[in-house]
Amino acid sequence: MRPGESCMADEREPNEVSRAVSELVAGGGSLEDIIQSAQEVVRSLPNFGRWQDWLVTQAIRGLVDAERHRVNVSIRKSAGDYGSAPQGRLAGSAAARVMDDCYRFNVGGKYLGDLLGNELGSLAVNERRTASGYIFRAELLERLAEIVPATRTVRDSVNPTKLRKLFALAEAAARVPQG
Repeated sequence: MRPGESCMADEREPNEVSRAVSELVAGGGSLEDIIQSAQEVVRSLPNFGRWQDWLVTQAIRGLVDAERHRVNVSIRKSAGDYGSAPQGRLAGSAAARVMDDCYRFNVGGKYLGDLLGNELGSLAVNERRTASGYIFRAELLERLAEIVPATRTVRDSVNPTKLRKLFALAEAAARVPQG
């Protein structure tokens, strides 16, 4: 999905789906029952096919991000960079273990140590695009936070023309240098 492109296949307010799920949770029941009911709500949307592709993509992206995060945190912890005091200068087998872990840093679904030189440039471009997407979202949300009252929705507070302008501003601000 590109910045500015709607993830919503129909014109329902996104909060409608959130409210429906919230009502299901408030109504009680087992987790499985709530999930099943929520799936029925989403499947009842007029353009479910378009939603389905987007939802699957988001779920896969979340799984990939979670696994990358897990591996990267593990590497940083073993190197003494994360959640613990630095261990000082490493010697011998300890240094070798840290270096081996650094080669296991996950990039583009592969370990850093297994990447070929001809893969590095395209992976760097992909990482910058991913970073640009996150920066775009942050820029957009920061701009919206300045104008949307705490108890109102974006839809109630920002007309479509203004929202398109905010998308354009956020997209311009999010451009990550390509090299």
